[in-house]
Amino acid sequence: MKNLRLLIRISLILAFVSSILPSPAYSTTYTYTFSPSPGNLGELDDNDYYIWGIKWNLPSGQTITGATLTYNNIYDWAEETNHLYTYLLNTVTDPNGSKTPPNWVNKGTYSTITITGNEGGGDKFAGEGHLLGDWSDPHGGSPSNFDLVYTIPYFSWLSDGNFGFGIDPDCHYYDGGITCEITTTDAVPEPASLLLLGSGLIGLGAFAKKRFSKK
Repeated sequence: MKNLRLLIRISLILAFVSSILPSPAYSTTYTYTFSPSPGNLGELDDNDYYIWGIKWNLPSGQTITGATLTYNNIYDWAEETNHLYTYLLNTVTDPNGSKTPPNWVNKGTYSTITITGNEGGGDKFAGEGHLLGDWSDPHGGSPSNFDLVYTIPYFSWLSDGNFGFGIDPDCHYYDGGITCEITTTDAVPEPASLLLLGSGLIGLGAFAKKRFSKK
């Protein structure tokens, strides 16, 4: 009987501790990869600017932990100082004025739209969104096996179902494809926490059984 009382007391203490302490958690990591159409944005011709929009909803229960935009194997056509402006856009709309971008391309779990337009120079997206970077190839003239990677801030912009990028090359750049990656996690109770809770429930059950048997 003494052993049973001791077990009940220990179990009740464990149940109390597990209820007041924050539950440690481990996370499952997910990576979502997006690409424009075409994947290299037509080799980023300097006569055009590009609006690449993504329509995607953050899965329920997941939290964004990181995001990047990568120009794979990018280089300038010649060795000279030029600009490649890259902006993060909070929303993407048709530059002709429509509230809903036309021609969303279905990619299964998300949709993309790429809009190009003639542009003679300068920074087309100045004052819009967030400037991720202004890059100039320090070498140029040949493939460099260099990946230009930008860390994307403002996770809230990525999770609200409509975001994108404004890209304006003031020279002809070549690349092996452009990708946006978003990393998320979801929190799952750690097994040790579940064990504490389970022990507490066992103790409560034993306590209830003891009280019932006395009646």
